[in-house]
Amino acid sequence: KAPVTVVKGAPEKTARYILQNVRDKSGVLCFDEYAGLFAGHCVKAIGGAKDTAAQARRVFDALRAFDHDDVTEIFAQYPREEGLGLAVCNRLNKAAGFHMIDLGYDT
Repeated sequence: KAPVTVVKGAPEKTARYILQNVRDKSGVLCFDEYAGLFAGHCVKAIGGAKDTAAQARRVFDALRAFDHDDVTEIFAQYPREEGLGLAVCNRLNKAAGFHMIDLGYDT
């Protein structure tokens, strides 16, 4: 129900961006390694940054779970668009209506 913004780029960069832009009622869909950064927010972890199999299994349920939470927006970390990650990206793109922040993958 809440608008989704996907944040594409190196996981460290995307986590920093989300942390700087998250508000009181923001939800965060993130990789397991970064979930602890968002204490006090509604967080759904979808698997490790390199574990696209876990991401593919969890992304849909995580997005649906936000429908039951009181969030006004959702920021989502975005996996690399390769292999099984491409399916996860497609699902996130659909949820976000292709609303994306692209930070790039250089560190």
